[in-house]
Amino acid sequence: MKISAGKWVAAALLGGLLATTGSFGMADKDEAQAVDAHQVEDAFGMPDKLTASQIGPDGVKVIITLASRLGGNLGPTAISRLQDTAIRALGLNKLEELTRFKYTPNLAFVVDRDLFRKLEASPLIERIEPDRLNLPSLSQSTDRVEADQAWQAGSEGAGMTVAVLDTGVDTTHRAFKGRIVGEACYSSNGSFQGNRVSSACPGGKKSAIGRGAGRECPKAYECSHGTHVAGIVAGNDGRRKGVAPKANLLAVQVFSKVDGSACGRSGKCVTAYTSDIMKGLEWVYDQRKKHKIAAANLSLGGGRYKGSCDRDALARTIALLNRAGIAVVAAAGNESYTDSVASPACITDAVTVGATDKRDGVANYSNSNKMIDLWATGSSISAAVPGGGYGTKSGTSMAAPHVAGAIAVLKARYPKATTDQLVSIMKAQGPTVRDRRNGLERKRLDLGEGMAAADAKYGAPDGGAGDPAPEPDDGDENGDGGDGGLVPDLLDGLLGGR
Repeated sequence: MKISAGKWVAAALLGGLLATTGSFGMADKDEAQAVDAHQVEDAFGMPDKLTASQIGPDGVKVIITLASRLGGNLGPTAISRLQDTAIRALGLNKLEELTRFKYTPNLAFVVDRDLFRKLEASPLIERIEPDRLNLPSLSQSTDRVEADQAWQAGSEGAGMTVAVLDTGVDTTHRAFKGRIVGEACYSSNGSFQGNRVSSACPGGKKSAIGRGAGRECPKAYECSHGTHVAGIVAGNDGRRKGVAPKANLLAVQVFSKVDGSACGRSGKCVTAYTSDIMKGLEWVYDQRKKHKIAAANLSLGGGRYKGSCDRDALARTIALLNRAGIAVVAAAGNESYTDSVASPACITDAVTVGATDKRDGVANYSNSNKMIDLWATGSSISAAVPGGGYGTKSGTSMAAPHVAGAIAVLKARYPKATTDQLVSIMKAQGPTVRDRRNGLERKRLDLGEGMAAADAKYGAPDGGAGDPAPEPDDGDENGDGGDGGLVPDLLDGLLGGR
């Protein structure tokens, strides 16, 4: 069975054909913060740095960071006041589509040339960046995924929750029965380069929360991606299992529908604005007091970065979740870059995941540079798809949720360890895989070895691990083909092969 990715690939090629190449950066990820990020365009050809002359008749959606003498130490009340001041001073209250953020001093909206020049000249604005367009990080269609040593030891992620920010999840699929504990949707309306963008939220609204909000977007736009990703994280129909088959899920739909030439011959595809991803992550952050959230998975991306992109507005939101002990796992992207990764994988605080194939080689579609934290199997993975069935896909989209699920499994087994400690253990265990294209070496996710190392460090649970220690909090209330195997093949990839 082949599930077409052509609707996304055609759009991705727009950015890929226009992008330039460069030398492979040799700084480690921890050192990469000092490296100037080099991004050419996002998946739809949007440049990283805007000038007024680049703004066409549709305008351009931007995210602005507001200047504050208090720096980054702002609570929700101070942020709201800062936003109010800027909205009044700049006349933004007349805009139809204006997005405010609760935990970061940002606003998102569409600008024309005149408004852009006004923003550039304003002392209220610290930074202007395009509201980047992100695609599902899907390569090809085919199979694989696994974790039986953890399951045999009694750890299947029970009690933990993973948020999946994607194209939505088929919440009626038997693989998730009783374990979707929250739903939300953040989506946009507008246009770019003559392409029409419309919200995929219920009723065409910009946002929705509650039952039905996290459902997959319409079939015509090829929206099976989010269900497949969720299946890799935590699918379980009694026979086919994801990595954390007893974990709960938060389904967050962050994509918008696109109609136009950017989607290729089909004329229909989906994209996620960075501002909608930020809103989705803020909602996940607010759920932390209701659910024990181990990770948030972002199998999406855009742009080309040779170094970190830690100045981007999204980096602040990811840092917020990290401080609350929620790992944000990001797919490296599938453009075959050997010196670059996509955003948000370029953010230092994200757990950046590249893909390997069934032979434990780096998949030829996977992006790769020193921002990579881990490899994980991503080729030919079988998991749930909308409508109650199963399908196979490949890509760094499929690699990332292996890691998100593994974090949930480890967190359930070692509740007194911090998420950062468990991620560090995963990064130090498992077979070393060398990317033959650029010499980069990283560990490939191996949950069995990770558990052995964690047992040695924290002690094997003796049946009752006790209440989890509180995670650090900011205290602010504010490729390649496959053979069609199923999830049991997955364990082969995670645990080192047979």
